[in-house]
Amino acid sequence: MPDISQSQPRRGFMVYTPAELEDAEFQKPRFLDGDEYIRHPGRILVWGNPGSYKTWWTLSKVVEIAHRGARVLAMLGEGDPHTVRERLRGIAKAQGCHYRELDPNLLVSFDILWLESPEGRQFIQKVIIPCNPDVVLVDPLISYFGLDENNTEDVKKLLQVFNEEFLARGISIMLVHHGRKTGKDVASSPRGSSAFSGWADVELQFEAVREQEGVFCVRTEKRRDDRRIGDPEYMRWEARPEIAGYDLVKIGPEAVKAMQPQKFKQKPASEGPKAMATAERRIRAVEFLQQCGSAGTRIRRFAQAVNCSGTAAQRILEDLYGSNVARPIETETGTVWVLQGADYAPTSVDEKS
Repeated sequence: MPDISQSQPRRGFMVYTPAELEDAEFQKPRFLDGDEYIRHPGRILVWGNPGSYKTWWTLSKVVEIAHRGARVLAMLGEGDPHTVRERLRGIAKAQGCHYRELDPNLLVSFDILWLESPEGRQFIQKVIIPCNPDVVLVDPLISYFGLDENNTEDVKKLLQVFNEEFLARGISIMLVHHGRKTGKDVASSPRGSSAFSGWADVELQFEAVREQEGVFCVRTEKRRDDRRIGDPEYMRWEARPEIAGYDLVKIGPEAVKAMQPQKFKQKPASEGPKAMATAERRIRAVEFLQQCGSAGTRIRRFAQAVNCSGTAAQRILEDLYGSNVARPIETETGTVWVLQGADYAPTSVDEKS
């Protein structure tokens, strides 16, 4: 047997004897979220087809992690900044805080660059690392990878950057990717090379539940060093106008028996965005009513603030009235709308509007 007692570690490759293993002070895995998906440091792969709510889930995790005291850098390559801000604000409210309270633990970037390139690695070293994040979210992969995702050697170049620049510094990486849309493996695996799945510590597949707006399931495809795979976990996004927020509600097995999805069949993508746009408009409506306070608002002013027609404004307010969120006040000059429970106090500005 060769004498390895005097050998030196090369490139971080360590060799332990049983006695050394016994004496080594290894730390137990640390998780940054309550569900113990986000290992620190760790490699989390989130994937699913469009409309499967994977980005909503990751944004919820971003807010949760920041609220728990860790620092997150969210690199978001899809979606306009205004929409992202409104969603972060609503998610934070549902979790019991204002998203401004997450400063400086929540950092968001909308810049796009190829992370596997020399310029991308330099950007990581000079810009991202000085931010001192505990977690980096990359959503979606396609916005930050300029090579061929089907070529394993190309993919390994990106994964090597993640390993050397993030994992080696104790930074977790959350990678959001799309599922396959064609071929025999449609929606059954992440798009591109299998190296993505092999690299991940935790792999989560997202699938929308057909005919159930806002409902989706999460399948744990992989959880390294953990036997908690089990059955799919069902969740539902709910708009909560009373707090101008978005809530993520877990649904028990009994509640989903009647809505079990056919395996890998997606809900038409055209339905989800339309419904979410309506929910976001309701959120803006409640926020505007909160700003109006006891003075309330009239239909025309409300429609301008929410950016909709007068007919749509009337429908939104009537819907909020039916949900016991807002109520109409009849005055000599017309109807004024206020939040439920607010004491109406007319002002000269209101009488002119």
